[in-house]
Amino acid sequence: MRIGSRFHPVLILLLLLGLPGLLVIASRSGIAPLRSIADSALAPLERAVEYTRSFASIKNDNEELRLLATHLAIENFYLKEYRFENRRLRRLLEFREETRYELIPVRVVARTGGRGAETWRIDKGERDQIEPGMAVVTHRGLVGAIDEVLPHSSSIRTLRNQDMRVSAVDQRSRVVGILAWQFPHGFRLLDVPSNADLVEGDGVISSGLGGVFPPGLPLGSVSEAREVRGEVFRQISIDPEVDFALLEEVYVVRATDLNPINEE
Repeated sequence: MRIGSRFHPVLILLLLLGLPGLLVIASRSGIAPLRSIADSALAPLERAVEYTRSFASIKNDNEELRLLATHLAIENFYLKEYRFENRRLRRLLEFREETRYELIPVRVVARTGGRGAETWRIDKGERDQIEPGMAVVTHRGLVGAIDEVLPHSSSIRTLRNQDMRVSAVDQRSRVVGILAWQFPHGFRLLDVPSNADLVEGDGVISSGLGGVFPPGLPLGSVSEAREVRGEVFRQISIDPEVDFALLEEVYVVRATDLNPINEE
């Protein structure tokens, strides 16, 4: 009795493993009732096998579709980047054609320095006739000036550098001041008398005084102009025209012609 109970699970397993084979044999039998019973018994098993195969096929199809979707998404990213780059280059080309200065196109390859001393590196240098002190611009306005020059690269000291100063003029009132970056307050127009005629929204451009930067280059607009009691100069905040965080392509100005551009 104990021997039978010991092998009972084994017998059941053997029967289960052998049952499908027996049913297949029965389904091919010449005895119609036996074949009918076998077919009825095998039908759920066949459906299960077919479902498993279909599931595996769908899974493979889904993997292929995911892979294709990933490839298409990456291609779409590239196409969008090319479109944005095309727009940037078109704007730069239009600016280059309209300006009266000789411009050297360069690409920004690195950015260094803290928030109060921003410096960029570009991909051209002495071999491209770039010299220290040359102005750097984009189609939006003044970016900074060339600082150090190497044979194949140069560094730009941008306007977001606390030791940079630009002689500026209000386009409407012609009031002159000094544009400076003061972290963390941003751009300020310094040395403007308290009674000067400046209002919010006024455009500010480079004046050309001192001969360092060409005149007429857009710098920004007045965002705040307030008088401080007891102070000789007004506190004037400037919203920059150039978005320094987004620049990738800029121009180095090689110019002897100091006729103003973009000046109204």
